[in-house]
Amino acid sequence: MTRGRFRPRLTFANVTSATALFVALGGGAYAATSLPANSVGTAQLRKHAVTLGKIATGAQRAIRPRGFVRTHVGWTDARVARPVRLAKVGPYTIEYSCTGLNENAPPRHLSLYAVLGVNGPAGHIQNWHVTSVDDSHPSGHTPTQRFTRDNGAAIAGSSPDENHFERDSGTALVNSGKSGRVLTINYSVVADNRSRNQCDFYGSASMSG
Repeated sequence: MTRGRFRPRLTFANVTSATALFVALGGGAYAATSLPANSVGTAQLRKHAVTLGKIATGAQRAIRPRGFVRTHVGWTDARVARPVRLAKVGPYTIEYSCTGLNENAPPRHLSLYAVLGVNGPAGHIQNWHVTSVDDSHPSGHTPTQRFTRDNGAAIAGSSPDENHFERDSGTALVNSGKSGRVLTINYSVVADNRSRNQCDFYGSASMSG
C-alpha cells in the first residue's frame, strides 16, 4: 500500500455535500439574523405554512367566528318585551327579541315580530340580506344605517302574516368607526306565525382587527 491511496481528493460530490450540510445546519440561523425587518410578506410564505396553532391566542379569538343559535323562542308581549343577549363579540353585544301583539279588532290574529340587533360603540352597518315568505318569492336588500353608542340597531327582522312564516338571511358588517375594526355577522332569522307562533335565530359573528 502507498500513502497516496488514503489521500483525500477534492471532488464535485464532496463540495456539494459540504455545501448542503452547511445550509442545513446554519442556513436557517443566517436567514433569521440577516433578513431585513418587514421583508417577509405573503409572497414569501408557503401555502399552509401559517396554521391556527401558530397564531397567538388573542388573534385566534379575532379570527374564529362565534356561533349563536336560539330556536323555538316563544313570543312575549311587545309592550313589555326587552332585547335578550345572544352573544358578545369584541365590544358588541348581539341581541334578539321575539314579540307579538294580539289584534283587538276582528278578525283577531297575532302580529309576530322576530328582530336581531346589535349594541355597542357608535358606527354604521352595511347589510346584504334576502327575505322570503314560506321560503318562496325571495327579495334582496342592501340597506345601510348609522347608530349611536349603546342605543342599539336592528340588523334583521321578520314579521309574517298569520298562517305564514318569514325568513330573513344575510350578512351585516358593523364598523365601529375610529378603531377600524369590523364585526361580521352572518345570520338567519325566522318568524313562524302558523300554529307554533315562535322565532328562530341562527348565525355566527367574528371581529377583525
